Amino acid sequence: MKFKKVREVHSKREFTLVKLLKRIFMKLLLFLLAFTFNSMAERFILVDSQSTESITALKATKIKTFSLNDKRLEVIEFPSTMIVLPNLIQSLTGAQEVIYDQPIFIESKREPSKWGGAWHVKEMRYDDLPSDNEGREVVIAVLDTGVDYNHEALKSRIWKNTNEIPNNGIDDDENGYVDDTVGFDFTKLSDHDPMDTNSHGTHCAGIIASLPHPRSGARGISTKARIMPIRIIGDDGKGFLSDAIEGIQYAVDNGAEILSNSWRFYKSWTPYYDEKGVKLLKEAIHYANEKEIPFIAAAGNESNDNDTLLESSLDDKIIPAGLEGHANLLIVASAKKRKKVSGFTNFGENSVFVAAPGSSIHSTTPYNTWTRMSGTSMATPLVAGALARALSMGMNVKDAFQKILATSNQTLDWRSKVKYGHIDLIKFFD
Repeated sequence: MKFKKVREVHSKREFTLVKLLKRIFMKLLLFLLAFTFNSMAERFILVDSQSTESITALKATKIKTFSLNDKRLEVIEFPSTMIVLPNLIQSLTGAQEVIYDQPIFIESKREPSKWGGAWHVKEMRYDDLPSDNEGREVVIAVLDTGVDYNHEALKSRIWKNTNEIPNNGIDDDENGYVDDTVGFDFTKLSDHDPMDTNSHGTHCAGIIASLPHPRSGARGISTKARIMPIRIIGDDGKGFLSDAIEGIQYAVDNGAEILSNSWRFYKSWTPYYDEKGVKLLKEAIHYANEKEIPFIAAAGNESNDNDTLLESSLDDKIIPAGLEGHANLLIVASAKKRKKVSGFTNFGENSVFVAAPGSSIHSTTPYNTWTRMSGTSMATPLVAGALARALSMGMNVKDAFQKILATSNQTLDWRSKVKYGHIDLIKFFD
């Protein structure tokens, strides 16, 4: 009897130990899986879901709901350590599609002056451009980190939603957005103010429409244009594709005539790339095209040949610059002084259209400051501003789009780099 009792006790201890080891193993496995599914892999877009109430038990947060081409899109977010299976979400919500919400990024670098003054203003001969086409009231949406709309050199050039009463918590114009008096912040749940605390978006806005800097002579190419701040990127330089898609649609619906986009991502930058999300972005760009609104996009700053990336077996395309089949899409590479190729710029004889100044550009940054930045991010708004000047002189969008391409100079430096060449503003406005 004693022997049997000892064996029973021993068996119970073995059983308890096995259970404990199993628990430890499962926790370790969950930890490893949670680590593998990195912290950016927690946000999803649900297309025409039947209900999101059932996923609250999974600790998901509903971020927002908006529509695109008669599809209802709901964005939900899970804690970053959770393992989330799209099939499970789909079965719980009845959604037609569950799409990974791709992170998007900006990149530029601050740097000391290489050439002094506002070299791009002189080289592009701003002073010799017709004075009657400085962008008069043409609205350019800057989809970026927001804009410091109180900056002394920008505040008179900010788009105003005159049908919205500020800070009353009411959607006065019934456009679906509350207190959107100077644009909108799509990155936050509660604060919709598109103020820039990163600096990238303000720098881009200044390249388009800032008043002159008193010493360097730096100024916007289109000083009478209007800037619509669309914040789709957070303070850390990251955002989400759903915010870009909604921001594009908002800009189009609220009067933007040109869209300036200095953001991107590559397929290889995430293990969760989802072509269905890119399809939604294409729909948004097509929505702009239907309204005859140009979509100007940065070629990227990785010194890559975008053509090769598109043609390779990996098909590691850059988005949106690598998208094809959109008549309103214009991709911009970066040039340095004397129209030379910037060392960092992406290029592509077939996929990148033109080049424009993007190295060591002096422009506005938050709190009434100015600094120099480099990137295709800087070249992109310069082209957007040039198109605004063309529209303000009565040229239609199609003609302006075609003429800026046709008048670009295909120099030896750019012959194998971009499709049309380096922009030439004097020829463009001749």
